[in-house]
Amino acid sequence: MGNNFTLLAKIFDISEQIELLQRISFSLSGEERDVLNALVLDKAIELKSLSMKVRDQIELTNDAHTNSETINATNKAYPEKQKKFTEYFSTRKNKS
Repeated sequence: MGNNFTLLAKIFDISEQIELLQRISFSLSGEERDVLNALVLDKAIELKSLSMKVRDQIELTNDAHTNSETINATNKAYPEKQKKFTEYFSTRKNKS
């Protein structure tokens, strides 16, 4: 989870950089503005990449949490069925 916080901090920092660059670009003209707009675009691409990493990390964390909860809840609620299920599939593997 610490990794997510690091990524979120980077996202916040880049967002602030973009905002500052956009403010500065309003006072510029011509080539200088084009250079700053290119920097803004680079930062926006970096921001999107980091946002996707955070999203992927959150999805992985949620999937792992959901899967472990489901398995544990099922095993605790229906131990006999879990035992039969395990036996059934272990015998199928042995027959193959």
